[in-house]
Amino acid sequence: MNHKRQWLSQNFGAVGLWHHCDRAIIGVAYRHGMEPTVVYDRQKLIKEFIRQGMSDEEAEEWCETNIETAWIGEVTPLILRRVPPRSEIGDKLDLVAQAENEIERLRNALTQIAENKDEPYSSDFAKDILSRRIVP
Repeated sequence: MNHKRQWLSQNFGAVGLWHHCDRAIIGVAYRHGMEPTVVYDRQKLIKEFIRQGMSDEEAEEWCETNIETAWIGEVTPLILRRVPPRSEIGDKLDLVAQAENEIERLRNALTQIAENKDEPYSSDFAKDILSRRIVP
């Protein structure tokens, strides 16, 4: 028995554990009215599956389908998904803002085309596009 399992057993008794994933255990979580629950780090789980021979994609899929959706009762461990670093989130938000700006520019151009009475075909085409819901 490794030191994490031994420590958990000594301090908490029966807790839910995933086999061959002890390296990914990062702690114990408490919730009011419930027994303590083992917490695994998702990134560490995926690294452990890769270490055991899975590809990156296989490890990701295994974690999603066999760990994150598993239920073994009240002792089911929690999976921690870390918040991405601010720099990573910022980059994604910048891309979204850029896409929104481009969509707005296209809408403006289509509106101008739709208002052009000299080109009925182009005008109808632009009106048709503008009537569609492009962005949720």
